[in-house]
Amino acid sequence: MHKTIELACELIRRESLTPADAGCQALMMERLDAIGFTSEALPFGEVQNFWATHGTSGPLLVLAGHT
Repeated sequence: MHKTIELACELIRRESLTPADAGCQALMMERLDAIGFTSEALPFGEVQNFWATHGTSGPLLVLAGHT
């Protein structure tokens, strides 16, 4: 199975309802860090968020998701 499909299946299998994300964000941060991104956790009250960057200049691509 393709790695992207495996990751999607792993995320779908996890019972994640905000604010309990079942480790989905940690998994995404781990995967992004493994391919050269720098991840930063951004907690907001009980809700966990994160920001991941790759490089230091534009152009920028910003993706937002939620559980």
